[in-house]
Amino acid sequence: MSTRDEPRPVKLVSSFKSLSSRAVEINAATKQLSSTVKTLEEALARLNLGITAWVQFGSGVSVVSGDEWAYELGHAKINGKWGLAIRHVCRQSSFPETDEEILEWAFADASRELRISAIDHVPELIDKLSKDAEELTVRLKRKTEDAVMLAKLLNTIEGADPAARS
Repeated sequence: MSTRDEPRPVKLVSSFKSLSSRAVEINAATKQLSSTVKTLEEALARLNLGITAWVQFGSGVSVVSGDEWAYELGHAKINGKWGLAIRHVCRQSSFPETDEEILEWAFADASRELRISAIDHVPELIDKLSKDAEELTVRLKRKTEDAVMLAKLLNTIEGADPAARS
């Protein structure tokens, strides 16, 4: 008797046992991925960057609406905590002047499929964060020089020093 000819309850039991075995394997692999991602997030947290950056790892156009969509992996502050994140961005083709619709998740809260697709793009994200940090450093130094010059200017103006007025 082939599997096809088995009575339905017997086939159901067999299929469920197989599914149960696969579920154990999937959950173990997911736990290992989550642990590795946590290590990555801890390393990024030690840097105390405070920089948001995103890299795209999937995109397309809805056949029905014509809306453009993309999935992005990022380093962002989600629910008050910095870490790896995933977002879905949708741009409505019928109303291009409207804002994008964005759904964001902490990496661990995104679907398993999204996490699997996104993980390959961590090196690209690290590279983008490095470039963004370099640009931010240049801007910060420039703005600090401007602020120092402004502070010196204000201190030279008569009466700017409250202690000098008394």
